[in-house]
Amino acid sequence: MQPAAPGAAQPPSPPHQQAPLRLLRWQSTTQAFQEALGEGEVLTMLRIPAGRFWMGSPDQEAGRDPDEGPAREVEIGEFLIASTPITQAQWRVVADWEPPPGEIWQQALPLEPFLFQGEQARLFEPESDTAQRPVERVTWEEAREFCRRLSQRTSRRYSLPSEAQWEYACRAGTTSPYAFGAELTAELATLRFHIGRLDDPGATAWVTEGQQTTPVLLHPANAWGLDEMHGNVLEWCLDYWHDSYKGAPAAGTAWLNRAESNNKETIEKGNKSDSEQQLKLLRGGSGNGLPR
Repeated sequence: MQPAAPGAAQPPSPPHQQAPLRLLRWQSTTQAFQEALGEGEVLTMLRIPAGRFWMGSPDQEAGRDPDEGPAREVEIGEFLIASTPITQAQWRVVADWEPPPGEIWQQALPLEPFLFQGEQARLFEPESDTAQRPVERVTWEEAREFCRRLSQRTSRRYSLPSEAQWEYACRAGTTSPYAFGAELTAELATLRFHIGRLDDPGATAWVTEGQQTTPVLLHPANAWGLDEMHGNVLEWCLDYWHDSYKGAPAAGTAWLNRAESNNKETIEKGNKSDSEQQLKLLRGGSGNGLPR
């Protein structure tokens, strides 16, 4: 999500507009701001500096897939992005908002689109509930509606990030396969980690742990202060999915031209409209995925 930078020109303020974003702290080049959502919930936004970076996986990088290249240099303008995935508590508040005069919701939002709550969640110390777990059953359209509501309520422009913005923020100035280096461990991300083979020496299955969400802020943040970029839940980007970066925008904007999609497998299924056949883009890994 990327509201306009604080201090930028804003449209006339409606009576219910939130107070201006308040600077919380300064650490290196990172500034943090808070957006009040109501009921004591706030959304912390981090300012990401402008810059250039190489997006994608180099040809020689181990474990890469063809759709992760070709690597290319991309220029990114400054933007703000949420410091963590949207939590269950944050989602409930926004989904329960009532539109005052001048605000129009385009679709209803489910109040609790999460599996991992109540008896379905194994609580961790010091959890007493799952309010700080990320929301994990949200469609691309619902994520966009969440952003639209924030935009109307605050008169700031909230959006899903472009894939280029997401990767730039995740890398945080690094060039390694992950923001933390060449490998991920259970201390760095919520993912499925191999802990041993089954007794049958011919078995190909692995005994695993994880496969559920964990509270945000449980693992170290990257160099720019962003949490859970490599695991816990996959994160929606604004772009349509393409099977390579050939022809992708070089300015860090979202790739929204559906006619350019090379997703032939989906298109050839037929029976659905062109818009329904296009895949939207997810990044980041999840508690149900392997650390690769």
